[in-house]
Amino acid sequence: MRETEIGGPGGEWASTLWSTALRARDPEALERLAARYWKPVYFFIRAKGKDVETAKDLTQSFFAYVLEKEILDRKNETGSFRAFLRGVLDRFLSDQYDRERAIKRGGQAARVSWDFAEAETDFSSQKGTDPEQAFLRSCAAETVMRVLDRLREERAEGYELLRLRFGFEGESSDYAQIERRLGLSEADVTNRLHRAKARFRDLLIEELRQTAATPEDLEEELRLFRRVF
Repeated sequence: MRETEIGGPGGEWASTLWSTALRARDPEALERLAARYWKPVYFFIRAKGKDVETAKDLTQSFFAYVLEKEILDRKNETGSFRAFLRGVLDRFLSDQYDRERAIKRGGQAARVSWDFAEAETDFSSQKGTDPEQAFLRSCAAETVMRVLDRLREERAEGYELLRLRFGFEGESSDYAQIERRLGLSEADVTNRLHRAKARFRDLLIEELRQTAATPEDLEEELRLFRRVF
């Protein structure tokens, strides 16, 4: 992978989502950060052994805590936002005073729609996972869903090929099944799948870049992604 591919045109590193949120205190950017990470936070807390209602309260309260105490101001120039947030979450859960204070104000935390019922269903399918793995796997899964949504909007055929090949919504299909299903030749399936995979990878890098401060952070995020997904 060439550095210019990771760093953007000319090797320049664009502003990250969290840096945009920090500079402008942009409510929309802050909401996007919360929407991106609330489920991994919920998974982490549930994997710690908290019951459903307590985990819901703590998840909402955690983001109130992050915003009220201007935690984003403490983010260093290097390191991924994911790793930063995990460290903040550890401190939040271990600090009794801040935790209780945030819980009382938790109703002010979320202006995005959080589907805790769906999150609990997803979490239940991987019970027994330790908190760190639950957090990382949820981060990876949420990233994949965002990438697939973008691919579906941009290239419906590419999305359909990947969906059939890898079974995103059911059983996976082999090349012969895809050929029959879509009326394509073997060569067409091979070539179009190759292009779809390449575009998926480009979109994945774009997604991960949004919360990685440097090219080195992005490389680390990609390594973690491959390890857990």
